[in-house]
Amino acid sequence: MLDPDATLKAKITGFVDKGDFGLGAGGKPDGTYDRVWFKELLSSDEIMFDGSVFLLTKTKAKALKGGELQPRPRRPPPPKPGEDVIVEPETDKEAEAATKTIRITGNSYMFIRR
Repeated sequence: MLDPDATLKAKITGFVDKGDFGLGAGGKPDGTYDRVWFKELLSSDEIMFDGSVFLLTKTKAKALKGGELQPRPRRPPPPKPGEDVIVEPETDKEAEAATKTIRITGNSYMFIRR
């Protein structure tokens, strides 16, 4: 009988090695990661299925590895009671950079961040 976790880990190591996807571990609030693998050998022992490990699109992984992706600016604190609130529409660039999460379910799962 096939082990679904082992099969998925083998596929992920192949995707990362070929550069089809990247893998990020230890997501930070600014959109970067403690560790990113892309176009490099990755041991299946380094892959965990939990909320801190993400399969990354090729574009995002390449940008993170090349240092091209700038950390997201922090949002201003919420207004205090009685303060006027000014809402500015998102620019096209901000809308493009919005994080999208795709969830693939089965016996095992992980999140993909774009």
